[in-house]
Amino acid sequence: MRSNSLKDSVTFLLETKYSSEKAGIDSSEPVCDKPWNNALIDLNGNVQFCCWIHERIGSLNDSEFYQIWNGEKARKIRSVLLRKEIPSCCTLCPVYLDHRQIYNSSNK
Repeated sequence: MRSNSLKDSVTFLLETKYSSEKAGIDSSEPVCDKPWNNALIDLNGNVQFCCWIHERIGSLNDSEFYQIWNGEKARKIRSVLLRKEIPSCCTLCPVYLDHRQIYNSSNK
C-alpha cells in the first residue's frame, strides 16, 4: 500500500456526501440504500457496504477507494438491487428479511 493511499481514501470519504434522506420505504426504489450511501472499512483496509455483507467489495491495500466504490463488485450489487432483486450476499440482512414482501411481489 502506498503511504498516502489510506489517507487519500479517507479524505475522499469525508469530502463525499453519503447521507440518506429517505424518510420511509418506497416500493419503487431499492429497500436498501447502503450501496449508494455507506462504506465500512476495517482495520485491514477491507471495504464493504455494511456489517451484514461479509463479502468485501475491495481492499484499500490493492486499490484507491474511488476505484473500489465504482468497481465491478459494487456496481453489480447496485444493479441487482435496482432490479428489485436481492444479491446473494444480502439474503441474511434484516432489512431484506423485514421487507421481502416488497421484493417478492415486485419480482412476479
